[in-house]
Amino acid sequence: MNHNQFTAEGKAWKKMRMLTGRAFTSGKLRLMHNMMEKCIDRMMDDMADIVDRQNGVFKVKEVSISFTIDVIALTSFATETKSDDRFSSVSKASPFVSNALEVMKVNPLALVCFISMPRWFNDLVGVRIHVNPTPLNFFIKLAKEVIQQRKASGTRRLDLLKFLMDSAVDEAEIDRFNYDQLTTNTETDGKFCCVYILFY
Repeated sequence: MNHNQFTAEGKAWKKMRMLTGRAFTSGKLRLMHNMMEKCIDRMMDDMADIVDRQNGVFKVKEVSISFTIDVIALTSFATETKSDDRFSSVSKASPFVSNALEVMKVNPLALVCFISMPRWFNDLVGVRIHVNPTPLNFFIKLAKEVIQQRKASGTRRLDLLKFLMDSAVDEAEIDRFNYDQLTTNTETDGKFCCVYILFY
C-alpha cells in the first residue's frame, strides 16, 4: 500500500497520475454504469431471497461486502461471482472471493485518513494501513496474467484493466509533463483510485 498515487513522489507519481488520468475519465467510467446496475439488481434479488429464507433477517455488512466483490470482479476483470453463495464455505474456497475478503480487512477510519489526509499528518498521528500482502499480491499477479493473456490472444473486454492497458505511458511522455499540467484536470481525481492501487 506504500506504492500508490497518494504517497508516491517524483517520476513514480507522474506515471501513476498519467495512467489514472487517462484510464478513469468520466466518459470511460460511465461505461461501467450497466455493469454496476447489473450488480445492484443481483444484490436486490439476493436480499429478497435472504429475506424469504431467513425471516427478514440478514447481516448488512455481508450484503455490502458481497456487492463490493461483485462490482470489483465485473468492472475490473469482466468476471462474475456467485453472490448468493458469497459467504458459504464453497464460496470462500474460491481464490478470488477469499482473497477479496482478506483485502477488505482494513480499519475503515485508518483508510479514510490514509486517503484523505496529507502524508505528514498521517506520519504525525501514526496512521498506517496494514494490508496482508498475500491477497494483495494475488490480485496484482491476477491482473498481470490477465493482461498478458489478452495481449497474446488479442482479446478486448470492457473493464478497468482494458482502460489501464489503453493508457500505457512511456518514459518520454513522463518527462514531457510537469506537476501543474498533470493536476490541471481534477474532474476524476480520487475516483476509482483505490481500485488502481490494487493493480499497480
